[in-house]
Amino acid sequence: MNPRKTRHAHNHHGAGPARAGPVCAGLVLAAIGVLGCRGGKEERILPAVAEVGPVLVDPNEPATWQIQHTFVFRNPSTRHAATLEVADKSCGCTQCFVDPPVVPPGQTARVELRVGVGGEVQRREEAVTLRTYLPELPEVRYVLVAHVYPRLAARPDGDITLQVPAGGQATANLVVEAYQPVAEQQYPFRLHTLHNRLRMEAAGPPATEAANGIRRVRFECQLHAACPDFEDQGFGDGAFSGMIEIGYGPWQLRRNVFWRAEGAVRAWPTPLLLTPQNRQGASAVLYVDASKPFALRRVSASSPALVSSAQRGMKSQHHQIAVCWQGKAPESPLEEHRITVEIEGLRQRVVHVPVYVLW
Repeated sequence: MNPRKTRHAHNHHGAGPARAGPVCAGLVLAAIGVLGCRGGKEERILPAVAEVGPVLVDPNEPATWQIQHTFVFRNPSTRHAATLEVADKSCGCTQCFVDPPVVPPGQTARVELRVGVGGEVQRREEAVTLRTYLPELPEVRYVLVAHVYPRLAARPDGDITLQVPAGGQATANLVVEAYQPVAEQQYPFRLHTLHNRLRMEAAGPPATEAANGIRRVRFECQLHAACPDFEDQGFGDGAFSGMIEIGYGPWQLRRNVFWRAEGAVRAWPTPLLLTPQNRQGASAVLYVDASKPFALRRVSASSPALVSSAQRGMKSQHHQIAVCWQGKAPESPLEEHRITVEIEGLRQRVVHVPVYVLW
């Protein structure tokens, strides 16, 4: 990976390869000036600009999440040593490393810029201004420009959350894009789900286009999440979580998927954690909510040491259950129990809440 071209103006220039994954690099000059002074006359000093691209970011390789380039500063003075300090940066994500920071007359120093980049298509331009303390050249400015492409990206980004009808399913549309140099082999997409109630399928064939030496492969797919009915033993508390995997060649994306039944009763916190401060006492409040009013018919526990109290028979969307541990310390430092909440007025008849007693 070698720079295509290197230029400099007056007293400094850029040099050295840019290390940013499989990229090609070149240096161009921008018409942005820094005022210097030589012999009592002002001179316009052009910044050194390194244009690096394309930068291909692998979502699973943090080493590719930054771009960097090494410039060379040459001290133009014949009498004074330059002391290089960062005077200004365009972004807090830009790092500047100078070696050595004190440069004797006529000698050089390496000025390395590193910029963190995200996983979306973008053009980044970040600059650093160095103070030199030289009368001949008070400041120098270095600019790093990058064209960034993700190897693999999906929209929507991040976790996927769905509301699913009890006994039915809900669908989410995903758009997946892969970017690669046109010289690379084109691959098929791979879809995989990590839950037996999740399913993915293609919405159509991939679409391919190329520009500036980069191929973009766009693929639309659908994610289907199913939810058992309230009476099904697999319904539980109506909240489910799983994961999907999308692959393209050697690259892979994972996304968490969370879905819950529409109208399901929500109990929180779950699990309920009790940590007795003495050998016979610990208490907490359990909240039970739903989108429609309901009543608590009965609250029971898997251990007689778990005592609960709540207002029963009154319809509301929000209920509170006071839970207290009144048992002695067990032989095990962690005990697992369960509270069962029976409901009136909704299709969902029961909620089970795990309870952990930690000594």
